[in-house]
Amino acid sequence: MACVARVTVTLEAVMSDYKRKLEEMKRILATDDDFGRVYRIFFDDVVTDRAFMALGEKNQSPLLRATLRIIGEDLLGTSCRVTGLRLIKLGRDKFVHGCCDINGHPTTLIYFEDIDMGMTAMIRDMATMVVTYSRVSTLVIKDPGRGAIPVPGTAARH
Repeated sequence: MACVARVTVTLEAVMSDYKRKLEEMKRILATDDDFGRVYRIFFDDVVTDRAFMALGEKNQSPLLRATLRIIGEDLLGTSCRVTGLRLIKLGRDKFVHGCCDINGHPTTLIYFEDIDMGMTAMIRDMATMVVTYSRVSTLVIKDPGRGAIPVPGTAARH
């Protein structure tokens, strides 16, 4: 006699699981110095979930593009161009993730809009695949003559 079990997974259950992981990532990002831990959770537990990936929408963000350029200039010590920027936003969670090249260096981004904080991982040496992590916060200053200007907040690198 065959035994059949029925498992029902609701959208709320899937969402609550990824939301717990995002909250854990946010806590670690804001309080810990092991930035690699944030990326391990993201790539091992979050992006492997097809339901999570289906929730995001393509996004454009002048703030994040400018932030990536500033990070590149800080890390590389030269003026930088951000190319191939691809951002995915989960609007209801105020979470953005994506990738780009900064002067030819592959870079990924994780950003929490609700705390104006995120991090990047840049491969600085393709021969060794050494990754430099940067934790960043953003601040937008309104200048009546120039509009919104992104400026670097605090930064930490590992």
